[in-house]
Parts: sequence; structure tokens; C-alpha cells
Amino acid sequence: MATSASPSDPLLVLATANRAKGRELAELLADLPYRIRDLSAYPGVVLPAEGEASYAQNALGKARAVTATTGEMALADDSGLSVEALGGQPGIYSARWADKGHDGERDFVVTIVENSVQGVKIDVDAE
Repeated sequence: MATSASPSDPLLVLATANRAKGRELAELLADLPYRIRDLSAYPGVVLPAEGEASYAQNALGKARAVTATTGEMALADDSGLSVEALGGQPGIYSARWADKGHDGERDFVVTIVENSVQGVKIDVDAE
């Protein structure tokens, strides 16, 4: 991914392994005077696991890792799903909830509810 910025513009690397998120960020930044690259241009970069206490700390860890590896300025983000009815959960733990072998948004929500509300079981096959 590259933007049509001038070769003299500073380089900004998007510190995300999510290609769709990279495209979205690049579109949002397209009018800025930066040459935008995603991580596909840097196959050796390894992002740290998201294990910090806030979205900001997770994003800062990713940006620092990319800058340390590439020597370039980096921009990162972190996001999650905070459900008011579940006291803001899973929040920063959203990716870890989704990584428990569930496929799709419906299974994700079912897992949140079943793990957050004691005694609740949901039959995902029932319509």
C-alpha cells in the first residue's frame, strides 16, 4: 500500500497486521503530507502481543515495535468491543475473547454472554 504523496514527504508506517484496517487508516490519512506504507512492505516486523492495560498502551507497544524494527515513524491503534450491559467487557480483551476458536460475530457475542452472566447458556443452533 502506498499513497500518492511526494517522494520528499516523510514516511509513516501503519503498525497493524490487519490489511483492512491498514487500508482504512491509509484512506483517512490520504490528505496528509506523508508517504503511507503498511506492514506488507516490512515482512520481518513482528507486532507484540496485546497484553497491556489500555488501548493506548497496546497501540504504543505496536508503534514502538515497528519503529524499532524499521527505523521509520509508525502509527498504531487498538480497539475493542465494550458492551454496556456487561460492564464494559470485553473491552481491551476483545481479541482474546474472539481468539477462543469462535467463528463469526454471533459466536463471539454468545461467548461474551455465556462467560459474563453466570448460568446463562445460549443454543446458537436455535432460531
